Amino acid sequence: MARPQSILFVCHGNQVRSPLAAVLFKGMVARDPELSQAKLDIDSAGISGSGGHPATRLARDVAKARGLSLENHRAKQIYEDTVKYYDLVLAMTAKDKQDLLAKFPFARGKVFTLNEYAGSKCEVSDPQWTSSPEAYEETAREIEQLLEAVVKKLKAS
Repeated sequence: MARPQSILFVCHGNQVRSPLAAVLFKGMVARDPELSQAKLDIDSAGISGSGGHPATRLARDVAKARGLSLENHRAKQIYEDTVKYYDLVLAMTAKDKQDLLAKFPFARGKVFTLNEYAGSKCEVSDPQWTSSPEAYEETAREIEQLLEAVVKKLKAS
């Protein structure tokens, strides 16, 4: 696969993991001279994300602690046109990937789990709505580690 020009991060509801992955990745790309010139189109969506709900408060807090913002994020659902547009779709879990491919079988070959694309066996944990700030922080660290591997992979392609 050639270096993707557009990357979509997907989770179930698009209020925690996928928007967090997108904003963290945007931050990494902005700090990388090679990738920042590539002008990657990066976004997130949810398998059932709709209603325009904001990212959870704790997801916004985790982003803010890193100098990033999810304040303007509003959850959106993934549609066929969305999947067709993006070169690479990175799901947060194997279940999310399975659901995506069941709904959009034509996307086989460009839909991966984040950990699969990063070459890791560790799936991104889901900090439930009632989780502690520490659980959200742990999820952010997991995502960051996987995204570092994604950055290396993209730079090598």
